[in-house]
This record gives sequence, structure tokens and C-alpha cells, in this order.
Amino acid sequence: MEVGSASQSRSLNKINNLAGCPVTASPHRTLNTCKGVIRCRALIDCPEDEILEELKSQGVRDIYNILTKDDSGNKRNTNTFIVTFHTASIPKHIKIGYLRIPVELCIPNPLRCFNCQKFGHGKKHVEQDKSAPSADRLDTTAVLAATKRNVPTVQWITLPLARSARNGS
Repeated sequence: MEVGSASQSRSLNKINNLAGCPVTASPHRTLNTCKGVIRCRALIDCPEDEILEELKSQGVRDIYNILTKDDSGNKRNTNTFIVTFHTASIPKHIKIGYLRIPVELCIPNPLRCFNCQKFGHGKKHVEQDKSAPSADRLDTTAVLAATKRNVPTVQWITLPLARSARNGS
């Protein structure tokens, strides 16, 4: 159930039964959270659980440090953190010690399937078309025969310009 204000939400959470039937009410886990991005060099070497403990008073529910790989393949921390807030909108800034760190909206990359290259689902949930050729059922003799044919290729195609383009108007 969606409510219009925080006071309605608090009173709805207190309800134990409705028309004689026992009910439980709890806030939605994901709709009442938002994610932001912070960048702070002072936090690079701090463990995530310590940062989370210090920021809980500002509505922070979870924090994740973006990792990169160096030339030798070892993972290292960056100064970029994804912060999950327990509010419906992100704050403009958070205070970390004596620092005032601005918070940007986190826009995640879209979920993309590596089988069909469409957005919105992953590789495990693709509807496979049995009639479409796949790598394991590809007829390699037909592909080799097609590549051995002498088919002339066109490198440049010149199209005549429209009259308005030739006159410069």
C-alpha cells in the first residue's frame, strides 16, 4: 500500500489487525531506498564496515567501494563509493569527520544480455529461439563455401545529390 506522508506510514506500521484478521505492515525494502555516489580520498584505506557504522546516523544503509585492477592484476580500492540511503531521495551532501562530501545520484548500467544483446534481462533468462542458429549448431561447411566464392565487393558508393543540396539551399 502506498501512503502520502511519513505520519501515515508510521500509523499504518502500527496496525496489527484489520477487520479481525491479523496483518503485518513493513516498509518496502527497495522502494524506500536510493543510491548515491561519493568521492573521498580520505576513505580509500578505511574498511567499509567502519565507514558504515559512522554514517548510519545520516541514513546510510550500505556502502560499497568501487575496485579497480592494476597492471599486475591485483584489485585496489578507489576513492569512489556507492552509498545506499534509507530515504526516498539522496541528500545533497554527507558529513564525514570534518569533511562535507557532495552526493551524486547513482545511475547503474542497464542490465544487458550477452546472448541476444537486448536490455532488461540477463544471460540466464533469455528466451532462446530454437530456429535461430547458435554457435554449437552452426553449419561450418556452408559458411566456408560462402567465403570461398568470388563475390565482388563495393568499396565506395556515390549517390547523386538532390537538387536542393546541389544549389546550396
